[in-house]
Amino acid sequence: MSRIEPFLWGVFPYILLTWFAVSLVWRYVRRPFGWTSKSSEFLEKRMLKWGSVAFHYGILAVFCGHVAGLLVPADVYRSLGIRDETYHLVAVAGGLPAGLIALAGAAILLVRRVAVPRIRAVSSAGDWVAMIVLLLVIVTGLAATAANAANPAHFDYRTTIGPWLRGLLTFRPRPEWMADVPVGFKIHILMSFLLYAVFPFTRLVHVFSVPLGYLKRRYVLYRRRTS
Repeated sequence: MSRIEPFLWGVFPYILLTWFAVSLVWRYVRRPFGWTSKSSEFLEKRMLKWGSVAFHYGILAVFCGHVAGLLVPADVYRSLGIRDETYHLVAVAGGLPAGLIALAGAAILLVRRVAVPRIRAVSSAGDWVAMIVLLLVIVTGLAATAANAANPAHFDYRTTIGPWLRGLLTFRPRPEWMADVPVGFKIHILMSFLLYAVFPFTRLVHVFSVPLGYLKRRYVLYRRRTS
């Protein structure tokens, strides 16, 4: 492990999470009306329909896979009678297609933003940064997963990255768990760090918006106008 890695895997994540939380609060307090996904459906629908649906379903599946693989200890699966070989087969068979679907959706949305003049005209710097960083995260994750799946002596992230992440969340950092992690996975994690850094300043904040107000909102009545 190099000299910078104890800081990178043991200290920097807490700096990043503090930045993430403080920036989110600052954004919500200072720019509450900017807390939106800024829907552009009225400008272009066809590409948005395909890209948005594919991206959201794909990224949701990827997120669930990360939770199951990193936050749930390997011993839990073994206690349920799930062999390591079975777990890895299911993880690859489900994770790679989910990642490819998310990548396809993100690529469609990027092409839409570049190719449709009206969408390009209303795109902010934050929109471009969010799209590019998301693509970097997805591509590096797919590359690391594919390379690991193709390796007969594949690397088990559940015994390294998983304990490292759970240690961070329980405030017991163990950066040494990251010493033997393949460089592809490290790059993917660094790209995720970058996403967390820019997240509060982009439209991505809308994932924290839950429309609970709709549950108690009065019905909107439409009446025919008579002359």
